[in-house]
Amino acid sequence: MKEYSDAQLVARARADDTYAFQLLIERYQAMAFYLAQHYIGETETARELVQDAFLQAYLSLDRLRDAARFKSWLYGIVLNTCRNWRRVHLDRTLSLDAQTMLFEDSYSDSLCLDPQEIVEERELQQLLRVAVGTLTPKNQVVAYLFYYEDMSVQEIARRLNIAQTTVKNRLHKGRQQLLAQLQMHYPEIVRLTTSRRKKKTMLSLKLVKVLSKKQRFSSDTTIILLDEQKQRIWMPRIFEYVQPRDQMLLPLDDAVIVDPSTTNFLVDMIRTLQGKVEEVVIDTLYEDLLYARVRLSGQRGRHTIKARLQDALPLALRDHCPIVVAEEILDLQAIELAEYGETLQQRLAAIEEIAEQNPHRLRLRSQSPSNFDFSDGLSGWRIFTTPQQADYRLDLQQTRRGKASLALTIHQDMTPQVVLLSYKSFSALPYRGKRLRAKAYLKADGMQQPIFNMSIAGSFTDIDMPEKYKQHTSYQANTSLLYIPDTGSWTAHEVVMDIPANADTISFSFSMRGQGKGNIWLDGIQLETVGKSMPLTGTLIDPLPRQPLNLNFANGLEFWRVESETPWQYERGVDLSPSSPAAYMKVISSASESPCTLQQILSTELYGGRCVRFSANVKIAFAEAHASLFMAQFLGAARSEESIKGASEWTSYELILAVPEGSFGLCFGITLYGTGQVWLKDLQLQLENETH
Repeated sequence: MKEYSDAQLVARARADDTYAFQLLIERYQAMAFYLAQHYIGETETARELVQDAFLQAYLSLDRLRDAARFKSWLYGIVLNTCRNWRRVHLDRTLSLDAQTMLFEDSYSDSLCLDPQEIVEERELQQLLRVAVGTLTPKNQVVAYLFYYEDMSVQEIARRLNIAQTTVKNRLHKGRQQLLAQLQMHYPEIVRLTTSRRKKKTMLSLKLVKVLSKKQRFSSDTTIILLDEQKQRIWMPRIFEYVQPRDQMLLPLDDAVIVDPSTTNFLVDMIRTLQGKVEEVVIDTLYEDLLYARVRLSGQRGRHTIKARLQDALPLALRDHCPIVVAEEILDLQAIELAEYGETLQQRLAAIEEIAEQNPHRLRLRSQSPSNFDFSDGLSGWRIFTTPQQADYRLDLQQTRRGKASLALTIHQDMTPQVVLLSYKSFSALPYRGKRLRAKAYLKADGMQQPIFNMSIAGSFTDIDMPEKYKQHTSYQANTSLLYIPDTGSWTAHEVVMDIPANADTISFSFSMRGQGKGNIWLDGIQLETVGKSMPLTGTLIDPLPRQPLNLNFANGLEFWRVESETPWQYERGVDLSPSSPAAYMKVISSASESPCTLQQILSTELYGGRCVRFSANVKIAFAEAHASLFMAQFLGAARSEESIKGASEWTSYELILAVPEGSFGLCFGITLYGTGQVWLKDLQLQLENETH
């Protein structure tokens, strides 16, 4: 079995690959347990602390700047976890001399710094040890407990059996002596440390409303929180997939059996242990990801546990505890209320009404994408493969512009169209009403180059969608039709789309074109606005619309799907010379290997169980040409078609199809076989008066 480096496994774990982190646990579990047992002396307690340390490491992976130093970083986390436990449970006389290791081996913070900062941090630790040694013995103990054990004044007073005022006086004197010593000899380091450790401003938010939408396999919750001080709203979202049990054994109209709520379980467990959630503090923002600290109190004292937002917020709501958020997060993501009404009551009512319809329109996203070229590693990128399926790394050898490319080595055959990696969604606001071109350069060795996909999400009211999908529609375009004569050369994959005025987000992904094993390199993504003369790639809609779009080809071939194994052997476009625009397909290869189809696919919400009439005018050039006008049940057997052979002038055709009840979709269009050229215009799709 291939041995993966720490850096590779950390990168995959950051991309939500839990198996990669499991491999890290297996690699360092013995080391962590040995350290904890040596430090604590109790086997069972050491095992529990190691589990806590691994959880803290998983939730804090974003803070580790040098992934290759995961071992030392984990060592520091285990050490600090043990130190915190011993602070609460062991009542013994403390000596600064006996705790020298804790001054020098506190890795969990220092390894998150840049190399220069690490040097400065180590130098400052040494200076502090020397400076603390100049204090009186009583002041030394108080300083140690306060600064290195993170104990409060009250806890120190209880531990040393002295008054709180005495603790404060000793701390005050100790601070003055330490500051004098450090400023006298090292004023630059004191200024550096003071400026770097600026406290965050934290704001307590008021809960306004919780909006939940539950579907068969998912739960989408939006929480509306009010910053009363600055009159603004923050709307975090919690989206979860619900995993049903024995789903295949249940009728579609039966209730889905799901596991008990994890949040309720955690709250019940905390209460059973006579604990309480005091507050949830959200103070860390990393690449659009928010992290929280859950503050607990119980028989073992107060504890703070790091958690993901989707775990911490439900806990706060269930236990009715305060929610505190860093001001810098609100500055980036909060919504100003001033434009939504005159009074606070009016503004909140307006916000609630809009959020009920579509919270995505309100929720602020990052205004501009970054790290398209991997200059900041994989920040913003997500990998969807497991280590058994594929490896990936930044490659400085295979480059197109002298910058590192992302290299993927595929070990196992994967299903065509499966997503390999994606780039995070970003706001469509700056691009609304514009034509946008996205270009990605790819090369491959031993396999086909992947498909480049662009997706635009929003609430597109001009499209007739099934009611349940109206707020979550996406426009998509991709390079599946791109002809790549040489997969081993850098090839430009280009997608051009119009960004609707009501678009919310834009995202990119790369998916398998076929099957195979080998290497893929991605040079990154380039994004630019272009003029209306730039041809569109061809937009698809997900989910399927209820009504046909662009039947008169006024917008080119927009919303029409092209299906062919060899699409590059056909020319496609719109001919404006007839009385009305006509779509056309023309064979440009002397030996076309497969037919080419131009079609639309609709939802059968309006057509299921009824007869549908499809009419069109068709023209064919060349005597050997062969085309088929069709209407059919998508992924079904019902089909109506007209075979058209030989050259002909404009001829009207009409098809009627009884669409079976419960059909997934209805498709209609034309297919060109062999040689020749076909034109299509004057399309109509209508329901018959009688049902079948």
